[in-house]
Amino acid sequence: MAKGNKKITIDDLAQMTKKGFDEVYERMDQKFVQNEMEHQEIKGEIHEIKGEIQEIKGEIHEIKGEIHEKFDEIMVGQDKIIGMLEDRKTEDAADLAAHYRFEEKLKDHEKRIETLETK
Repeated sequence: MAKGNKKITIDDLAQMTKKGFDEVYERMDQKFVQNEMEHQEIKGEIHEIKGEIQEIKGEIHEIKGEIHEKFDEIMVGQDKIIGMLEDRKTEDAADLAAHYRFEEKLKDHEKRIETLETK
């Protein structure tokens, strides 16, 4: 053995090993506490995000209701316009039929007048 080297006993080795493990355990405990704090912080953020999502869902539901109301208004207006167009179509058809009848009567009258004038 070299000069100045000290002999290590099993007890010394056990204490050195224990000290090494204690240091490792201490670092692990610190890391565990840090991870637990981060975990709690993340849980808090998740809870906050869930609340925001619920708020957004409520806003979406409200917007959907407004859209349905506007859509209903549009459909009612469209129904009125369609009704007016159908009425107009019916009136136009009746006017056209009357026009043809008057035209036929006019031709008939013209023929009769010609017949009377030629006599």
